[in-house]
Amino acid sequence: MAIAQSAASPERRAGTEPARRLEYIQYLRIALVCLVVAHHAGQAYGPTGGAWPVRNPGTILILGPFFAVNAAFFMGLFFLISGYFVAGPLARQGPAAYARGRLVRLGIPLLVMMLVVFGPSEWAGYHGPPGPVRFFF
Repeated sequence: MAIAQSAASPERRAGTEPARRLEYIQYLRIALVCLVVAHHAGQAYGPTGGAWPVRNPGTILILGPFFAVNAAFFMGLFFLISGYFVAGPLARQGPAAYARGRLVRLGIPLLVMMLVVFGPSEWAGYHGPPGPVRFFF
């Protein structure tokens, strides 16, 4: 029992209740994730523009208004929700520790994706002058 109490947070040891999750925010996030999945799954079949490796001239036109309405709010709402919850960790950790944690948690996966996935796929689709120096500059 002493080990469990020592591993608990200071607020927990002081006898206060742990912070509860806001269930309606969780349900909103689940709905937004479903919209993101539907949006990206529908891009292969709807009029989204962009460069696709395989093109089908028969697109489902009703997806155009769905994309327009969906794109108008779902990412912004994700950012609004995440921004709402920044104040607590920022106050607890301080700006430097918070920024360092975000950099480790977001920066390292981004760097790995850039080097392992995006770099080779761009290299494979590059049709400019040969050579790696010309590819990067």
